[in-house]
Amino acid sequence: GPLPAAVASRTRAPRADAKPTLWMRVYHRALVAVAAKRAPANPCLPRALALYEEARRRGLAVRLVVGVRLDAGEVASHAWLTLDGAPFLEVPETGVRYRVIADLPT
Repeated sequence: GPLPAAVASRTRAPRADAKPTLWMRVYHRALVAVAAKRAPANPCLPRALALYEEARRRGLAVRLVVGVRLDAGEVASHAWLTLDGAPFLEVPETGVRYRVIADLPT
């Protein structure tokens, strides 16, 4: 289905006292390891949706962002999370390397 609907179905209200934890890093690494074995290409959108759902379940006010860029003359896309306006569980440069085309939830 449409991406906004997929995000909405995974969205829980954030909690003011929620803080990123070691668990989120462990969960992220597990997702990356499983994806490396099962997917031939970088499955950033399914991984970002799974991270989004887990982070929201834990009360974090993360957002799911999708961006595009030209890479060697071809369009490349990427999906990632942000927390407090910065990439979450991503390299810091992610946000400036891509032109944002979706930032959810709206």
